[in-house]
Amino acid sequence: MVNQHQSKGQNSPEGATIFVYGFDKLEFEIPSEPVKLSKIGRVEFIKFKDDTSLDKADGVIIPQGVFEDIRRRSGAYVYTDVDVDWDLLFARERQVHNLRKAGKWVCFVIGRIVDSVVQQYERERIEETDLCKRVLNDCGVTRVTVDGWTGLDVRDNAFAKYVSEYGVANTVLHLGWSRDAESRVLVKAGDRVVGVEFDNQLFFLPFHTTGRDKETASRIAVTVAQAVSDYRQKRTREIPMWADEFQFKAERKLQAELAPAREQVDELQAQLEVWRAYKAILSTSGDILKDELVKILREYFELRVDPIEEYREDAKVLEENGNVVAIVEFKGVKRGVQREDINQVDTHRERNKMKATVPGVLIINNQMSVAGVDKRLDTPVAGLQIEHAKNHNVLIVRTIDLLFLMRHLEESSARKEEFLKLLRSGGGWLRADADGYKVIQTPREEIEESQ
Repeated sequence: MVNQHQSKGQNSPEGATIFVYGFDKLEFEIPSEPVKLSKIGRVEFIKFKDDTSLDKADGVIIPQGVFEDIRRRSGAYVYTDVDVDWDLLFARERQVHNLRKAGKWVCFVIGRIVDSVVQQYERERIEETDLCKRVLNDCGVTRVTVDGWTGLDVRDNAFAKYVSEYGVANTVLHLGWSRDAESRVLVKAGDRVVGVEFDNQLFFLPFHTTGRDKETASRIAVTVAQAVSDYRQKRTREIPMWADEFQFKAERKLQAELAPAREQVDELQAQLEVWRAYKAILSTSGDILKDELVKILREYFELRVDPIEEYREDAKVLEENGNVVAIVEFKGVKRGVQREDINQVDTHRERNKMKATVPGVLIINNQMSVAGVDKRLDTPVAGLQIEHAKNHNVLIVRTIDLLFLMRHLEESSARKEEFLKLLRSGGGWLRADADGYKVIQTPREEIEESQ
């Protein structure tokens, strides 16, 4: 039996496979063939856009910052564009979760973590826009940037070679609380933490290099992989399978008591995942957004929904007799709600030979690059668009509005009837927040609500 902190791959005849992911995004020239790692296995470089699933490896090395592109725009005012490949980010985050669940490891090499950017006279928080940030957040770690601290103090000799070659700190880590995770400090700069591990599975190391050639990439990968493998080996306790032929009486009793508890945890986890999955509508677009929204309409609001295959972003809400209740358009964009979005709903209604009296619904994941619930709530819907939607019997529903509406109706047995009532309200903007929800149909109402 291999304990929870040891990868099964390390006991296989061919040894462990360690993926080095995303270095091409940092403009490294990466080897096309695997690099052999003495007494451990091999290191294989995976390109950022490669379809290979990271959870196939025994360990993964990932540079911080590869999922976000941050660009400052200068002019009369300073603005910052932050582009994120959300679909890929969430896919890789799920794979990292799978790695941890399987007892494998992930190491992030960290440069300067940017958690806020300038937007005119204010600073915008961007604490969720990279995989490294999200994993650190999950571990309760906050951070501040510093200017290239050297002379770092290594707390474990396994990382001495790595730190001597690549140990420049540009980010200080504040551990704070952690979610039942055991942490060990690996590298310090004075009394500041700049390198840490959690549960012998998540590693965060300071990183800096000026080289971008193939040899440098290989050397970094081998050095990190060797350090993490040596460190984990010292802290791994293996119990052979044959040892379980012997059992204490207390073991048998505890295992019997644990079985139903595990079943209950699995059931609760499955229920929790259903609710958490609804929130994917804040970060997806295209077919994925459509699938998630159709699932919400069917499962949460118990509506009969017929996705229209020919026109991929719309669907019909039907009565039990097949009559059309409303036509729905799904859209995910990085901008705000525009007149063309409302017109598209109207066009789909006409294309399906429906009268203007049939309600149209625009469910839109607008301003996708805006991170944070409150900030997403604050994204505006212009009065002119509200009026245009009202005139064309189209109801605008931002995905953030839909989630708050769902929360208000969570304990209602009449959620289906209430939602249908809103769809038939005559168009405008369904605005929802923590305090309530309301269909706004004139620019004046929008101004009054925002005050």
